[in-house]
Amino acid sequence: MSFAILLDTLKLDVAKAMLYGDFLLSTNRFSEVWIGTLNTGEVRKRVCDLLANFWRRYLEENKGNYLLVNIEQFEETPESSLSINAIAKEAVEMVNHPDLHFENVFVDPDSFEVSIAEHPQDVTMLMFVEPSVPHDLLIVACKHLPELGYTVKEIITPVERKQSREPEIRNDLQLEFIPFLVYEEQHDKLYTITELNEEPYSRYHDYFL
Repeated sequence: MSFAILLDTLKLDVAKAMLYGDFLLSTNRFSEVWIGTLNTGEVRKRVCDLLANFWRRYLEENKGNYLLVNIEQFEETPESSLSINAIAKEAVEMVNHPDLHFENVFVDPDSFEVSIAEHPQDVTMLMFVEPSVPHDLLIVACKHLPELGYTVKEIITPVERKQSREPEIRNDLQLEFIPFLVYEEQHDKLYTITELNEEPYSRYHDYFL
């Protein structure tokens, strides 16, 4: 299935999963919209295929050793282990490239202690996170990984939520987000990354064509 079809179909999946009401987001901001669960077999496969195809293109244009990681909390519920973790691991196995590896980053939700299995430190780290990842855990992980010898280059996510009147996470972390989809809360609009021609999205279009 082509990138365009995968993105358009995922856009329909996310639109169906949107819930309207009063919600407190992980950024400690209120919103009238929540992106509901995407934990179904067909949706997971689409996200996995998009991530695998992304990495094939990315590795063609960016030589080097890469480590794809995701955030896991020490105390998980069975529901949380749906996990973006399983999708990321499967995508890496699908790509089957000697320069791409997968690992979990564990963050204790109470102490914010960060740990990761030992890997060679001459790797470039990209993070794959779910839309509802707690904002504070994401910031802590990205700030503490350099203490372990790793630096996160970019963050990949199935859906980025752009909110009005709040600092974007790009500014908080000084990192780029590479989303498959972008939800603009102010206008209640959902876009695929290839539908947005402004920076920073346009610079990543080649990975989705």
